[in-house]
Amino acid sequence: MDPTTMDDDVLFDAMDSVPQVKETRPSDDGPDIKDRVYMDQILQLTQQVNQLKTAATEHSATRVQSAAEMAMLRQQLERQESVAKHLKQMLKNMSDKYSGLQCEYKAFKKHTEALTAELSTTKDLVRDRDATIASFRAKHVEWMETAVSLAEITRERDEVVADRDVWKAKACHLSGVAEANESLRSEMASMEQEADLARKRSHHIIKELRKSLQEERSKPPVVVSTPLAVQCITVADDPLLPQSADLVQEFALRIEVLLQANASLTERVKFLETNAQLLATDLERKRLVLRQLTLSLTTDADAEVNALALAKVAEVELLDTAQTLLYATLMENLALKVRYWALRLS
Repeated sequence: MDPTTMDDDVLFDAMDSVPQVKETRPSDDGPDIKDRVYMDQILQLTQQVNQLKTAATEHSATRVQSAAEMAMLRQQLERQESVAKHLKQMLKNMSDKYSGLQCEYKAFKKHTEALTAELSTTKDLVRDRDATIASFRAKHVEWMETAVSLAEITRERDEVVADRDVWKAKACHLSGVAEANESLRSEMASMEQEADLARKRSHHIIKELRKSLQEERSKPPVVVSTPLAVQCITVADDPLLPQSADLVQEFALRIEVLLQANASLTERVKFLETNAQLLATDLERKRLVLRQLTLSLTTDADAEVNALALAKVAEVELLDTAQTLLYATLMENLALKVRYWALRLS
């Protein structure tokens, strides 16, 4: 039996037992006073007993509650002990697993270091291979551009060769045209001299005609009388005079029109000469530009490409020169023909 339970039972038995009242005998000097003292003591003891009973009741309730809490705490303690045992086992398992993981981590770290070194070496190798591939690609692009340029230059060279043959034929034809131009120039010079002489002669004739016309108009009318009573005929009434004056005016107007045409032809020739000078200046500028382009060619290209480029530039320059000369010669021939036919028609 629990000692605490035994003490509580003894305490409760002592409280439940009625205290024995000792019999007292009144003394001789004051029985009433002694009774009151006893009565007060009895009341005090009764109050103390009641207080002790109340305290015992509260203590009993507290003891029962404590016992219930103790049982519950014991159950909780048993559960916590089982949980602690389980946690200890889990901790042991985790410790074993952690030890195994540490070993695996060390091995994996060594393997990772080896892979990192191999990866760095592979990266350097890949970087070198990328640089080599980039250089090959750049060279491939240059080769493709060179091949395209070569094909284009070859095609243009064929075209220029065909054009050159055509222009050679035209140049051969131009030699005859140049001789015809020279003959036309000589004819035009002679015709200009004749036109100048005719113009001077026409001016002189017009002046003489105008002078004679003014003299005739200034003369008084002449009256011719005959004994046969013939009508008087005056020079002013002659019907041929207005026709001659109109003829002279028409001739003067025609001569002035011819002079204006001659002046316009002269201006046209001057314009063609200025245009030929401008074309020559433009041709010289193009020649200098082409020469500069030929000097600025890259030295890294193939020798065949350089030769084709130089041939292309020379052929283009020759083509421009021949075309400019042909155009100037044709325009000059056309102007000479126009002037020739204008003089012939006048």
